[in-house]
Amino acid sequence: MVNKSPVPLPLDLAQRICSGDAAAENEFAEVFWHRVFRMAVARTGDRELACDIAQETILASLQSVRAGQLHDRSKLAAFVCGVARHLLSNQLRANWARHEEQISADLQCGSDSDSDSLEDEERLNALQHALRALTRTERHVLEMTLVNGFKPAQIALSLGLTPEVVRAHKLRGRKKVMERVQRKLSLRVVGPH
Repeated sequence: MVNKSPVPLPLDLAQRICSGDAAAENEFAEVFWHRVFRMAVARTGDRELACDIAQETILASLQSVRAGQLHDRSKLAAFVCGVARHLLSNQLRANWARHEEQISADLQCGSDSDSDSLEDEERLNALQHALRALTRTERHVLEMTLVNGFKPAQIALSLGLTPEVVRAHKLRGRKKVMERVQRKLSLRVVGPH
């Protein structure tokens, strides 16, 4: 297997982009598109989505550099990675919201009676309440595990944590959700005295 070293980044690339050099913009896209694509594939497991993220990252980064938002031109690579991480986080949040909406729609359409519908709605409300009570990291870990099917090592890479810490967040988050849902549903069954 041939180990390709990364293409060296010209120090004046950001300056050339700011001055309107179209060749510099093409060079920028060639250098960073594959880096961002590989990072997005590793974090999402979806090559098509990774391609979209890479394109959005290149466009957003170029616009920001053109607008003079890159304060330290020597940190262009870190700037592009930050844009990519931001877009990936937004995508994961959007996926989670769509997943919750789908669960809600499935529960509303799938029940045969009003009592089934009420019970499903109460379960969904209890679940949503429990998820909101989690820390941001616990929520991200559970989302990436349950919705996206990621393994702890993949999640660790995405969130900048160790796999052991990811496992701890996953276990703690699941435990909190289960306890809160059971508590909320048992209060409904018992009811006020």
